[in-house]
Amino acid sequence: MLVAPVFIFCSARSGSTLLRVILGSHSQLYAPPELPLTHLGVRAETRWIQASLEALGLTTDDVENMLWDRLLADALARSGKSTVVVKTPANVLIWRRIADIWPDARFIFLLRHPAAVVGSLCKSWNPDWHNGQAATPDRVIKYLLRRMGQVHPDPNGKPQPSVGERPGLHQDAGGLLTMNQEVVGPLQRASAGTQAGLGEVGGG
Repeated sequence: MLVAPVFIFCSARSGSTLLRVILGSHSQLYAPPELPLTHLGVRAETRWIQASLEALGLTTDDVENMLWDRLLADALARSGKSTVVVKTPANVLIWRRIADIWPDARFIFLLRHPAAVVGSLCKSWNPDWHNGQAATPDRVIKYLLRRMGQVHPDPNGKPQPSVGERPGLHQDAGGLLTMNQEVVGPLQRASAGTQAGLGEVGGG
């Protein structure tokens, strides 16, 4: 149903909200609010519905794909515009599936300096979304590295390097994370909002 959608793939706090608003101001581009597709799922918990789906040659993923496609196509139709621009940082975690569902999709890859991302995420961190834990550079970096591992797993199935094995990051036996000056310097400047070109412009 949906033809040639546009997806913005990015990390959190990379300026994607500002980009969405700019693109959405175009007469033919519809850029709806964030829609994490994996939060909208299909359940097939009974043997009855499982047997019915099997008879139809469908899986729950197939039905979810139809649901996502119909949802976006319907929203686009009601907008009166011709192209939908989907912006949700979490969707980058399922980029392969998105590419399979919409083979004609187009992608925008939005990049921001990692130090600025960490600084911005520290400022916007909501403990209610993270088991009551407060934001620290250590915790935010670990969170982002976990997400990176989900986006780009090793093709040979090898586990992602631990935090302490990352360049510029060191973790002692007690789990304390330390950073060398190559990492700390940009992070401090970004957190203070003084790094040229990496300020808090549309950090969403």
